Amino acid sequence: MYYHGRQFLLDAHIMNNLPHKGESLGTITPEGESNERFSIRSLIRRVEEFNCTQELSIIEGLVNENELLQHQISYYEKVWQGNMDLLHRCFKSIMQIRRGLEKVHREEKRAEQAWLAYWSANKAMLKQEPWSWI
Repeated sequence: MYYHGRQFLLDAHIMNNLPHKGESLGTITPEGESNERFSIRSLIRRVEEFNCTQELSIIEGLVNENELLQHQISYYEKVWQGNMDLLHRCFKSIMQIRRGLEKVHREEKRAEQAWLAYWSANKAMLKQEPWSWI
């Protein structure tokens, strides 16, 4: 037999010499009965069953791995969504801080103008004669 991939390939010579339907290559037990447990056909059947068992085992492993990967994807999607929510809240906070700073600058400018207007008016009054307001 030759191993090729996951299939066992039998030599053409062996395949051509297999018994036909109804024939047996079984052994004779001491009681004189034919024993099919050691025939070529039973060997081929057991190899096929073994291959099926291996394939089922591989499939089961792949299914388990797939489930694990799905759970990981679900977890990372939740983490990603949490990160996006955090980013959105940070952006809103930054915008709120920016609006606050703009308001502070406007109020500061307005206060400075009011301060200058107050002192300009007082300066003009100080230049006048003290009795001129009467």
